[in-house]
Amino acid sequence: MEVSVQQEIEQIEMERPHVVILGAGASYAAFPNGDKHGRKLPLMNNFVEILGLEGLLARTKITFETDNFEDIYDKIHKSSEPSQIREELEKVIYTYFNEKKGVKSTIDRCQLF
Repeated sequence: MEVSVQQEIEQIEMERPHVVILGAGASYAAFPNGDKHGRKLPLMNNFVEILGLEGLLARTKITFETDNFEDIYDKIHKSSEPSQIREELEKVIYTYFNEKKGVKSTIDRCQLF
């Protein structure tokens, strides 16, 4: 039996709880020009560029095979580099996400990764 789009929409039957997780890609697509203050919403593959971390990462003397920030941070965390660079990196990230005027972010109560 074939159903129309409208019938699909109206027929919502769930026998169990359902969770939908939207990632950063959905936020990026919804706000291509950034948040209300004009700040771009970073993705893992443009995180370094959006937050301006190139200079800080260059100081690590580590060769990164990818632009994915999870891979970059993992490599820094596992390296023998002084923790000072990692701490500076975290400070820049915390600052970026806490700059929203009048909004207290939960990121300051969380530990990065």
